[in-house]
Amino acid sequence: MTALATARICTAVAEMLTAVTGDVFGDGDAPATPTQPAGSTTLRPWGVVDGVPGGARDDGDVADPASGGTVVIQVTCVGQGVHARKQAAWLSDRAHQAILAVSASGGWLNPIPVAPTVVVGRFHLDDGGSDREGDVVNVYEQYRLVVA
Repeated sequence: MTALATARICTAVAEMLTAVTGDVFGDGDAPATPTQPAGSTTLRPWGVVDGVPGGARDDGDVADPASGGTVVIQVTCVGQGVHARKQAAWLSDRAHQAILAVSASGGWLNPIPVAPTVVVGRFHLDDGGSDREGDVVNVYEQYRLVVA
């Protein structure tokens, strides 16, 4: 998987998470406009989706090794203010559910469209932990996506 393919997958995941959760997810960086409810001084939690260095691997067939593979992504959820830890953990849980939710028919509930490839497998790898800097808390989780 090339860096370009990883970036396209991260973009698709960020768009899916924004649509499903209703909160803003940036693609490799903080979103341009974190959300803030009218009349509030507290920002809503927001997230970032990025590829993990060294996490992409080609697993295609002999004729075209790049026709399939795996990508490791990290989803970082950010909360700030008095309830920063709760905000970040809450959004991280929602992102986790959105990525791994399965429909009644057994397919993925929330598609990750990355034409011309298809994300055929999704695995939770790691609750990467969390950190705090001042009134900002980050919660990290990593996933392996299988692409064909």
